[in-house]
Amino acid sequence: MKVRKKDIVNRTGGVDTIDGRTVYGLDAESYLKIRAKEDPYFEKEVGQWIESVLGEKLNDLGDLHGCLKDGIILCRLLNKLKPGIIPKYNLPKKGQSLHPLMERENIGLFLMASKQFDISAEDMFSTTDLYARANMPQVCQMMAALSRSAGAQGSAAKSIGPRLSRRPTKIWEDVITEAQYIHTEDFSDDELQDQLIQTKRKLQESNLEVQRALISRDTMKHDLDIEKADKEQLQVEVQRLKDVLRDTRTSERRYMREAQNLKAEQEIVERRYLREVENLKLSKENALRDYQKIKKQIITFKSQTQKWRSEMSRVLQVKNFYKKFLVLLLLFFGIMYLYSQLVTNEMQDHVIAYIMGAIALGTERFNNLISNAL
Repeated sequence: MKVRKKDIVNRTGGVDTIDGRTVYGLDAESYLKIRAKEDPYFEKEVGQWIESVLGEKLNDLGDLHGCLKDGIILCRLLNKLKPGIIPKYNLPKKGQSLHPLMERENIGLFLMASKQFDISAEDMFSTTDLYARANMPQVCQMMAALSRSAGAQGSAAKSIGPRLSRRPTKIWEDVITEAQYIHTEDFSDDELQDQLIQTKRKLQESNLEVQRALISRDTMKHDLDIEKADKEQLQVEVQRLKDVLRDTRTSERRYMREAQNLKAEQEIVERRYLREVENLKLSKENALRDYQKIKKQIITFKSQTQKWRSEMSRVLQVKNFYKKFLVLLLLFFGIMYLYSQLVTNEMQDHVIAYIMGAIALGTERFNNLISNAL
């Protein structure tokens, strides 16, 4: 990997963000050195071997860390090489991603199960090496060792590097037993010098293994501390979710009570509305009856008014008749007075008879008129 100048750590005490990670000081420098050792071609070869074993394509061969970070591909890989070696591992729910602790647990399950493939300790990587991308070359080295071990156990997939032989390795007790029969008299000074150099080299290698073991122990301790902190954080999160759930249940009960109160109020309003509707119907019926009654009264009043008008007209006719009658009566008495002064007794009898007939006729007509008016 080519390290750019702008990726170099800020020496002024500031903070740099590299590949989404916030690093400080020497940590940033160490991280960049580790990233510089990564071999994209080697990672691609490891990814192709995983694809050949699984029989499917990875999401992105150019990002092996992203493909293996959650540990699911690793667990599936071992189950493919040796069915049932990891009976259960964490899988994400639909539409969700795994919690970081679950991803670390999957990687830990892979590392524990990988011990059954006789992989040496120096080839093993730690959880942090993969999850935090602290040492991807070590991850690729272990995957290559796993491919060779799987090839030695009969895997059909092409291994990375030379295949291991099926010959069982010597155990340490056999080496010690053979060393008991070695005598210094059988070797020359040069051979002894070579043996001493080899022994020193082996001692140095042993010291390196011890240092690696110490580093691995520190790394595991660091991972354990991180997992402990994550566990505590998870417990805090669980407690927070419990509190949220309790508050949610309290809110739900409050909302249910409010809903019941609203429902009761709605029923009261509906009953009140129905009563008002019934009252309005009754009022409407009463108003219609009153209207019909008033209408009948108006019709009756009109008929009576018409009758009164006809009666008034008849009364006026009688009044006019009385006026005419009084005028005629006065006229008659006047004539009679004049007649008594001018006419003889014989003529008076004829005139009186004529007048009495006229009076009888007038009285008959007057009675008829009164009877018709009443």
